[in-house]
Amino acid sequence: MGQTEPAASPRREAKFPVSSSTIWQIFDLIREGETHLHRILRDSWWAPRSSAFGRRGGALFFLGYNLKMIGVDEVGRGCWAGPLLVVAAQSAGKLPPGLKDSKLLSRHQRETVYGLLYTVCRFGEGWVSAAEIDQHGLAKALRLGTARALKNLGTQTDEEIILDGKVNYLPAKFTAGRCLVDADNLVPIVSAASVHAKVTRDNFMAKLATKHPAYNFEQHVGYGTKAHVEAISRYGLIKYVHRLSYAPIAKAAGL
Repeated sequence: MGQTEPAASPRREAKFPVSSSTIWQIFDLIREGETHLHRILRDSWWAPRSSAFGRRGGALFFLGYNLKMIGVDEVGRGCWAGPLLVVAAQSAGKLPPGLKDSKLLSRHQRETVYGLLYTVCRFGEGWVSAAEIDQHGLAKALRLGTARALKNLGTQTDEEIILDGKVNYLPAKFTAGRCLVDADNLVPIVSAASVHAKVTRDNFMAKLATKHPAYNFEQHVGYGTKAHVEAISRYGLIKYVHRLSYAPIAKAAGL
């Protein structure tokens, strides 16, 4: 009797962790010069299924590619002078390629991207003065700026929001928020908020410099540089501009 061949094992189809639509979007990102594909593919395994983002799956949702997610970032928290600015951004069209953290762009690059973003994004700004920072402290000031930015954008309480960093500064009524470290470099809409915030605040500080030219605010924009320290030593502090609650400024003021 001839030997019967063993039955073939049922063929197992390989399962790729991202959908076909996501793959096509990845190809789009390749063409646009996206540098975080490794993060996209990795995040496809764990993109939140039961969080406030819902069962949408796929890291491109998490990273805010061509979606209505709101990105939030701030600028000026470490400055010795000038206001804090929080910006909330929401895309109304396809974001320009190459978006990343504003600190990684040159001034010319930031200003170019800033102009492009106005045609495809909506922005809400939340300004917090130096006096308010002194009154409330930095943490509360960040919450205040975030609340103002979202209000000025017209954000609904159930809209999806992603913030740069580890701390959620959203008012409690916003139920679909999430934090991500380095979001300003990984999530395009947060990068958009980062660029808008940086260019807008830098422009504000340049105007302030015309009122107080000896302090060179247009150069250091309020940060504690050597030139800023020397200006404070020579000319003193400016009321309502310098943050008296910050240790170096309090020391200069003799507080």
